[in-house]
Amino acid sequence: MTATVLSFFLLVADINESWCAWEIENREDFERLAWKAETGREYLLGLLPIPGRGDFQDPIFLRPSLWQQQNDPAGGVGHQLALKMCSPAIANGFQRRDAFSIIFDPVAKIYLLTFEQSTTLDSVTANYNEVQSKFGAGTLYYYPRTARQIEEAHSWPPDLIPLVIDVEKRRYIPYATGKNYGRVRMITPENWPEIHERGLLTRQDIVILKEIPVDFDSRIAGAVSCVPQGPLSHVNLICLQEATPNAFVADAWEVFAPYENELVLLEVGPHAYRVEPADPREAERFWENRKPSPLRITPPDDRFRGLPSLEEIAGTRQVARFGGKGAYLARFFPAIPEANRVPGFVIPFSYFTDYLNSNVVEGKSIARRIRD
Repeated sequence: MTATVLSFFLLVADINESWCAWEIENREDFERLAWKAETGREYLLGLLPIPGRGDFQDPIFLRPSLWQQQNDPAGGVGHQLALKMCSPAIANGFQRRDAFSIIFDPVAKIYLLTFEQSTTLDSVTANYNEVQSKFGAGTLYYYPRTARQIEEAHSWPPDLIPLVIDVEKRRYIPYATGKNYGRVRMITPENWPEIHERGLLTRQDIVILKEIPVDFDSRIAGAVSCVPQGPLSHVNLICLQEATPNAFVADAWEVFAPYENELVLLEVGPHAYRVEPADPREAERFWENRKPSPLRITPPDDRFRGLPSLEEIAGTRQVARFGGKGAYLARFFPAIPEANRVPGFVIPFSYFTDYLNSNVVEGKSIARRIRD
């Protein structure tokens, strides 16, 4: 157990302009914050606040954030982590109305605007106008991504807002190449809430996604979506971290339906994919070889005394001495911009052990009761 008396999420007055901006005035501002993918596309994130709540009412533009080290699988991506890097004060308790992404397509040479939740003409138009008013790099083209958004957009009168529905005609897009075995699970917007709530997916399931759930966080054997995803989607990031295959296949629902609940081999390559029935023995051998090394839990260090500051242990990761939260905060501390750092210290395990040994409940110390 550990405690940080002062958290780096305390309020600060300013935003870190290397991570965010209240306005994109020109192309140079966009390039400064955007993340460029191998495809040449450039991505920028953003958030729209709920009116009347929080310290600001305008959209905020964010640099996409990816942080992962070879020996440290902790990491994050997307709007929430980017907002924390921008300003812990804003991120603390922030309530968003919607999230958006701006994508510069180098082939069409246009800026595409996608929304995470907005679907109806009224909500999309209002949010579009709000974002465009603060975006001076060029005209934004609304780009519906989910099946419901696309269906809605097809029914709108023409020329209300700049709109692009079919920016790409590709029927196959590999996001994470590789192969794996798993049972095919067909996921729809209707059955996803129950599947997610009950935790029904495992690392031995290959999911076929009718749409991309915004709250997808399951570790799986692989994924195939019926709609394009984007390199920063939660599904793709999980597959990249797990080294499992992931792709968009235009007719995936029809192709994979005959395999529902069946064990298959899925292989995603740079130019094509392969799916075929699998032998359970081959799958078991493959999964066994993929297993990580057993987790080694280090016993706590009960001898260290003192209250070191975050500055004194910055860049280290002494989990046995300070516990996970304190150790990882210290490890992450050098990555926090100086303008957003606040003083703090960590409490080592030894004092927590003292507490358990010295406090008695009904004739027994807390430590004794835990052992019993």
